Amino acid sequence: MQAKGYGSTVTLDGENIIIERNRIVASQYGFDRTVVPLSSVVDVAEGKASLLTNGLFCLSVRTAHGDTELIGSAAQSRKSPYCAIYTRSHSDEFKELAARIRAAKPSQAVPIAIDQTDETLYTRQMRSIERGEEAQRELEAAMRAANPSGRKIDSFKGSDGTRIDLFEHEIRCGRETHPLEGVTASVLDGSALESRVTLTRLLLVGVFALAFKKRKGGEKYLTVEGPGFAWMAEVDRKHVGDAMRFAIKIQNQARKA
Repeated sequence: MQAKGYGSTVTLDGENIIIERNRIVASQYGFDRTVVPLSSVVDVAEGKASLLTNGLFCLSVRTAHGDTELIGSAAQSRKSPYCAIYTRSHSDEFKELAARIRAAKPSQAVPIAIDQTDETLYTRQMRSIERGEEAQRELEAAMRAANPSGRKIDSFKGSDGTRIDLFEHEIRCGRETHPLEGVTASVLDGSALESRVTLTRLLLVGVFALAFKKRKGGEKYLTVEGPGFAWMAEVDRKHVGDAMRFAIKIQNQARKA
């Protein structure tokens, strides 16, 4: 028996189911012919074609690695070499073909000798994408190992000489470097900062914190805090905007950590 589909022909010769594809459809699969012994058929689905959608004839085939998927959508048919698309006018042919295969297939299927699933153009493309993604991950890991800080994003130098450098993965002040996980930054005036200072922050910031507490207020400070550290840089009026933009960059980069 033979059923003609959209760009393909499916033949049942008594022992094998043969799917032959024209040049256009073959280019979408990567090959023009698929042969499936009846002894390897697990199941068959003929789908349903309408005026607006094509039907999909699909075999589930036993392989050495398990049974292949019964594809349910014509749009996804190129995932499997055991599919053929057909139009509504050929629905009866494929319905009868599916019935004959069900009647002839064995109760216990045996693995197919040649499984074309890994040879389809779709599978080859997916492997290529996965290899590219893996290579990109390896490259990023190697670059991070060679340069743990990552690229430099920005820096800010306070009027008191305190310089803070922001990198992709770390933040640095002088010889002290910390990862960005849990880091926060803000720009506060002296009085607001004084109200926030705790004993822990005093110990982390050191003498500078004691010095600023003696001030009367009106000063601006860039504060950077994270697990186990706290930094402050004095900001003059001309650079308040720069300090605020720098604090936002720290916050944004820390969210990516």
